[in-house]
Amino acid sequence: MYGGSFLEQHKGHFWAMTETRPYLLYLEHYGLFLYRAGKPLGAIRIFEELIALNTSDNQGIRDTLLLVLLEYNKDHKFRKYANMFNGDSVAFPLYTRALFAFKNEGASPRA
Repeated sequence: MYGGSFLEQHKGHFWAMTETRPYLLYLEHYGLFLYRAGKPLGAIRIFEELIALNTSDNQGIRDTLLLVLLEYNKDHKFRKYANMFNGDSVAFPLYTRALFAFKNEGASPRA
């Protein structure tokens, strides 16, 4: 439905197109279902696809993605997405980054 040339032309900006929002919401819920069903790698793949489709991440998928990456020790991907959204200054992503630092460094000044 949203593949081929449509995807090439609009990837990264799906949220700006109201007709694609139901698809993005479906993907979000599918990713959450996979996570709850004990399939974290599938969930991570879906959450990463959502960010690729909507690089502004109007859905806040990054918060869920970062927690799943942290839980399953996907440190390289955690750093990638944490850096991608480095400007976040609200509590949730800051706490997630602090938890990541604590996990990797212990009770360090950065944590």
